[in-house]
Amino acid sequence: MSSEGAEASSSTTSPTAPAVASDVSAVATGGGGGGGAAWDEIVGRVLSAEGKNAVGITCPVCTCKILQPNMGTFVTEEFYLPFNKKSAGGQNVNRFWQVKDMFDFLNIGFTNQLTSSGTVQRYLTCADCERELIGISFSDPNKILLSCDRVNYTLS
Repeated sequence: MSSEGAEASSSTTSPTAPAVASDVSAVATGGGGGGGAAWDEIVGRVLSAEGKNAVGITCPVCTCKILQPNMGTFVTEEFYLPFNKKSAGGQNVNRFWQVKDMFDFLNIGFTNQLTSSGTVQRYLTCADCERELIGISFSDPNKILLSCDRVNYTLS
């Protein structure tokens, strides 16, 4: 199933489940990182006054829970992030939730270690489906970045 199909199915609402905002960048720009319009529409609901994620974060493909509310701090830095492990394509992404410890995640996977321009890094993916790359981590254990534009948000 393509990620567009998964996004469409994950944005439905049932009486017993909270609403899920689909991948904001896909709505705004066709996928992953530079958009503005969709992020501007939901930023007030997903970003707390303290700069934390105010709502839960889920995988954009399988809707698995990735991060509980108030565990990530909003930061803006720009990094290139491939779309998935098999694709040569990707894009620069500049909005992230910085998570202090890998054990703060509910469900996250890390790729094998890569070295790019002398920097050691790993990409983040959902541990359940491993379909898309949704963040990046560095050798600094306090610098784990989950892309704001490559995840879904649980809105109640």
